[in-house]
Amino acid sequence: MNGAFPSTADLYRVLPEMVWCGFGVILMLLQPFTKSRSFLNAVALVGTALGGALSLIASAYYGPGFNGLIQMDSFSTFFHVLVGAVAFLVVLAAGPYPSAKTWNPRSFTRCCFSLPPEWAS
Repeated sequence: MNGAFPSTADLYRVLPEMVWCGFGVILMLLQPFTKSRSFLNAVALVGTALGGALSLIASAYYGPGFNGLIQMDSFSTFFHVLVGAVAFLVVLAAGPYPSAKTWNPRSFTRCCFSLPPEWAS
């Protein structure tokens, strides 16, 4: 990296993080203007899946990047794919999560202790 702008390989190495951060900003900007939670969940699912998929593309650029500040190797590729998969599953599981209007403290108890509904009463 000789100039002020990073090389293409350096940008590919941080591509998953840029996508995840970009979709996070988009979601924060859309939230006040969108009443549909399912739309926000869909956007979040697309962002997490895209970032996870781009981790595999970033894995083609092994080696140090940004003058040795980051390192792309097999472990970092595994970690990127793992973070993307966990984020995707969390967003997928958060879809049917109750809103503040339908919140019941007993459902929180059942969730924390994995109790059947008849045991939490």
